[in-house]
Amino acid sequence: MLPNNKLVAVWSICFVPILADNWPIIFQHKLEWASSSFSSDCQSLDVVIKYYCTQSESLPFDTDDEYRRVCNDLTTEAFERYYNGEVKVGSQSYNVSISSEMLEDPSHQHFIVSKSTREECKGLSVNNVIVPSEVYHCNDIQFKYTVAHELGHGILIAADGIINSATHKGTSTLDQIARPDGQIANCDGSTTFDLMHYFPEYLPNCYDNGIRGSAFYENAKASETEIQTLVFGSIEHDGSCGRFPGSDCSVESECLPGLICLDSKCQECDDNAMCLPNQFCEDGSFLDFGFNHCRDKKPSGSPCQNNDQCVDICLANNSTCATGPLSEYP
Repeated sequence: MLPNNKLVAVWSICFVPILADNWPIIFQHKLEWASSSFSSDCQSLDVVIKYYCTQSESLPFDTDDEYRRVCNDLTTEAFERYYNGEVKVGSQSYNVSISSEMLEDPSHQHFIVSKSTREECKGLSVNNVIVPSEVYHCNDIQFKYTVAHELGHGILIAADGIINSATHKGTSTLDQIARPDGQIANCDGSTTFDLMHYFPEYLPNCYDNGIRGSAFYENAKASETEIQTLVFGSIEHDGSCGRFPGSDCSVESECLPGLICLDSKCQECDDNAMCLPNQFCEDGSFLDFGFNHCRDKKPSGSPCQNNDQCVDICLANNSTCATGPLSEYP
């Protein structure tokens, strides 16, 4: 139980307390539990995710071997499955290869793994930002999805702060209810789900024998924005491949291809025209990495400052993205 003087806010992210002493750590944007580096040919990025596991005392596994299999094998498979991908930085795309390292160090991403006793097998976890995330194992595919989702909360907080994480990028309320105007999950393989999104409804093809099944879990993937944040927040480089966003620069040629040198920093953009049509140029001066970068337009329910930041519109009265047209709102 947290001391009362340490608990400055409580949300369910699955459930999030924030410790006052650790407030700067949450928002410093450096992911201390990961490290990223360029390959020798500067064409790809290697990311190592460092994590720590403990077994639940109240819901232990039947054997130590089963606990180790879940903590070691499944967790590593989860991070590779959901976070391997490709990211665009400047004018160049880079393949991102994920590996994991389990360390006996609770300062890294700490997961308490528990054996689930629920009859309904679905993602179940408790995310506490600073204190460990508890992830329940019901079956292998559900566990891998859930532990990858919980890792994603740490990434979202580093990039955008607590609200974007707590509302699952605008797809849920703070009390964990999916927004009714959100995307309906269709598991026919025609689309990929955002690993961090909540859904108000699942089509029948998402279920196996009445529970969410492999068709749902195999369609989920970390978005390029989260993979990019994972790289931005943990990059370790000497500039030999070009300087990364946020690095000091005096001329554009010092930066990675496609980046600009603005205000003595390598940056991705100066206005929305430099980004893809489904993105906007985000000012990096507030709750961000300190450089401008292109990010995906935000879904309904997300905080916003103008229409350019939203998939549809930004409501001026509450600074929230909503579905259009504007005439429907008072």
